[in-house]
Amino acid sequence: MPADIPLPPALVQRFNDLLGYVRTALARAIGQRIEVHQGGRAAARILGLDKTLGWRVFKTAFSKDEYGLLDVFPGQRAWILVNKALAQLNLPAADMAELQRALDEFERFIASNGIPRNDLSQWMQTMEQPESAEQRMVALRKQAAEANRASFGIYDHACLSASLIAPSRTAGLAAVAAVRLIDAPERHLSAGPNPIYRQMMTWNKDSVERSAGQASFPPDASRAPLVPELSSEGITDDELQVSRKNERVQFDFLGGRASRGEPMYFSFAEMSAAVGPMWTDGVDPDDCAEFANPIEIPCGRMVYDVLIHRDVPLGGPVEGDLYKAERPREAGDQISRQIRLRCNAKLMELDSSALAASLGRRGETYRALLAHGAAMLGTTLADFRVYRIAIEYPPLSSVCVIGWPLPVRR
Repeated sequence: MPADIPLPPALVQRFNDLLGYVRTALARAIGQRIEVHQGGRAAARILGLDKTLGWRVFKTAFSKDEYGLLDVFPGQRAWILVNKALAQLNLPAADMAELQRALDEFERFIASNGIPRNDLSQWMQTMEQPESAEQRMVALRKQAAEANRASFGIYDHACLSASLIAPSRTAGLAAVAAVRLIDAPERHLSAGPNPIYRQMMTWNKDSVERSAGQASFPPDASRAPLVPELSSEGITDDELQVSRKNERVQFDFLGGRASRGEPMYFSFAEMSAAVGPMWTDGVDPDDCAEFANPIEIPCGRMVYDVLIHRDVPLGGPVEGDLYKAERPREAGDQISRQIRLRCNAKLMELDSSALAASLGRRGETYRALLAHGAAMLGTTLADFRVYRIAIEYPPLSSVCVIGWPLPVRR
């Protein structure tokens, strides 16, 4: 890169400054005739533009969504049409001259730095620093989560889940405990119940055999597998509804009592004593163990941990990511996934002593819940390797999957 061309961070900053200059000048000019509350359709009519271009001009001038701005910013030919339309409105000459100066300076900068004029959004993504790109994605996911929260009327501020895998008492098989902590669930009165927990299900590699987990409470316990000592106190039937769907226990949050002074939280734990083989016979090279955590409710933060007992053999590295769920999930249906999502969902290996770190007010409760799950398997947290994926505002209809290839038994 020649010495007289700014380094990428300075280049991006100058680009943003000039873009802001254009937006300010445009807002000042058309603000003589258009008020923000009128919207893009009214702007198109007032400016004498077609609906699409009028909406783009309105968004460029007034939108607060800086991340989506480059997707609607008019092209060079479109600006010619815009200027012709504005000239018919008898706007103040000084404002029109300022807008033209801003546009000229912006276009000169674009041309002199070899920036692709027809794909500004993609160029910006390639020029952003990694942390800026991640912030952009988080902001977009947050917008989607808030929109879904308003549309569906249900929301979970945090969903902390884990699968714990240890050797079963049945030789060659694994036992699994599943735990989940839901913090501050919401349900608006006009919405349906918030399904905060469904009982664990397991499948063989052909997706044929299904079995539910064995709850940590006696069979006659009406709220199994709720863990009351790690949940809000005094939970009533008007707040938490228990039902069965396809032989699975399901818990629906109906809303907290008005007298509660703080958000509610719920912990669940269950186990299955013999889930599947820890080894493969080597016939199918793709034999693996996979554990999935579906995203079915708008959520502020998702944490999914897979804890693998040190006596469970691994046939290769543990891998994990976030995927699109390929088909709608009915109660009891296995989740199919193929498309990896661009969410920067990094798999981390943790020390068991760090399980509560960075999890906020429910961190210690979650750690206690994990210890409860380990005890159900007859072991302690110190006996496990811990793998975690954490993501802010995970996309709906996605699934977090963590797994590893099964070793061949010699």
